[in-house]
Amino acid sequence: ESALGLVYWRTKRISEAKQILSDAIIGLEFLVQEFPDNLQYEWTLAEVENRLGHCCGHARQYADAKEWYDRSISRKVRLLHLLRQQPDKWSDYNYSDDVGYNYRSLAVTHRRRRDFEAAEMCYREALRWRRCALRQAPESRHFRHTLIDALTGYATLLQSRERNKRHEEIAQIYTEAFDIADPLIEELPESPQLYQDYLRLLTEYAGFLHSDEDMERAGRLLERVEERARTFGDLLEQLTDESERPWQYGGAYGQLALLYRILNLPADATKTWHTAMPLLEVTVASQPEDLARGEEYSIWFLALYYALLDRGKLAEADQVLQQAVDALWNSPVGLNRIAWSLACPPQPEYQRLSTSIELANRALELAPDAKQYWNAQTFWNTLGYAQYCFEDYEAAVESLTRAVEMPYGDVVYNHLFLAMAYGQIGDVENGFLCYRQAVEWTDKNSPADAWLADRFREAADMLETDLRPSTGSFESEVDKIPIVSKSDLTDAVRANDNRN
Repeated sequence: ESALGLVYWRTKRISEAKQILSDAIIGLEFLVQEFPDNLQYEWTLAEVENRLGHCCGHARQYADAKEWYDRSISRKVRLLHLLRQQPDKWSDYNYSDDVGYNYRSLAVTHRRRRDFEAAEMCYREALRWRRCALRQAPESRHFRHTLIDALTGYATLLQSRERNKRHEEIAQIYTEAFDIADPLIEELPESPQLYQDYLRLLTEYAGFLHSDEDMERAGRLLERVEERARTFGDLLEQLTDESERPWQYGGAYGQLALLYRILNLPADATKTWHTAMPLLEVTVASQPEDLARGEEYSIWFLALYYALLDRGKLAEADQVLQQAVDALWNSPVGLNRIAWSLACPPQPEYQRLSTSIELANRALELAPDAKQYWNAQTFWNTLGYAQYCFEDYEAAVESLTRAVEMPYGDVVYNHLFLAMAYGQIGDVENGFLCYRQAVEWTDKNSPADAWLADRFREAADMLETDLRPSTGSFESEVDKIPIVSKSDLTDAVRANDNRN
């Protein structure tokens, strides 16, 4: 049951994953009671609790996710103390890394709940445990890779909060990450995933350097980053030419393009994106039902699309949009992400509502019930929000009602958008009921970010209520569509779909 639950989770079948993992926990709790000396049973129970936390997090049930992560961490830490008393039977470094993984997962959950102090504490714990694992097995490539991942996540968190106040601390984190990553790259010269992760690290670092008040120092370091980027570009070109599966480097090319963009090299970025797209298209065409591949392609496509629009190349952007739609025509998740981004773009003038509605309908046509997808409710949410912006309010009410009725449809975006649609057709009673549900969800799970806070203000004014979530970005008015800063560019595309 535990293994099958993991399969369901990795294929985004979250409802089924939660059910079977819950069954697995019941069975494992019985085994732990019957065989208290078998620590492996209890460790497996802690692993299943952690996976159930993942499922709740994906469903945006952050309070439940936190509870399961806390249970798993508490159990694993206690077990580690017992395992260390049996050195002849156990090597605890694998288990130390597992605890680090749990803390990192909990840090991400706290960050999504906008509890940044708790997220920072969990990242520090994740680093402590992963450093412990690496000290015990310094040659382990896996432990080095997982430590780099935790360091990057921690640095990104600090950048988003206090990049100017804690500049030296963030710089030290990046130094540690590169000290580990550079030798690892040399040991694994043909690892596509490692290349992509390393380029992401470089991209985050470049964004951090742009915030450095010492412009001369930042300029020197950015020149070094550009040198590394071009070296990687040449290396990727060589590996792609020699590889029997060149498509596996598509994600690395996409990340390199983002790096070029943040380095203010738009021509190089565009050229690299054009290289990445056909490689990614191969994977999407061969397996359109693969959610991860369709989603990855849509992310890199949107990065190229908005880069072209930013440069005023409208005809080329339209051509790329059609190319992406053709490639993703049988991928409901990819089409849904593009549809949402066209309804809620980074700049208001980039909004394309007719195309958004068409693609959202196509995604639902491919998966009318969409129950096999963990983000199923976002299919109807995308269509409903696009219809709302198109001022087809009756249709928006119908679509958003369907979204609420879907598995995990009890989320703020469905309730709030439905409240706004009801308000537009004059149904204040139902509108306020949905608005109150949105407020309650926000207070329980995650404070409103700036964009969502603006939607709350819009709905509250429409429904003539003073009710607001207890926490969130309500201090000042914000632009209708969030503008992503250069240092946050690596998450620019993902940030446009905070529902996921």
